[in-house]
Amino acid sequence: MAAIGKSGPIEDLPPKFKKMKRSNTRKQIEEFAFDSLECAITKLAPECRHCGQKIVGHGVQVDRHIYCCAHCARQENETGIKDRAAG
Repeated sequence: MAAIGKSGPIEDLPPKFKKMKRSNTRKQIEEFAFDSLECAITKLAPECRHCGQKIVGHGVQVDRHIYCCAHCARQENETGIKDRAAG
């Protein structure tokens, strides 16, 4: 996996971006370049809160928690979850 460049300090930004960036100085912006989809998934995809699998696709979100499927959400005692694939 080849990750390239982090954004530099705000002083290095072009003038038109400085005003926009000042309002959100706590967030770190990173840029990546990957030589395969697998590398991108490994680095960027969220993990299921229950089983730890990388989530590629829609997943299931309850409040601020994300799961790979409805089964995992139910295992964490989340309620009102339906798996769309269950028919």
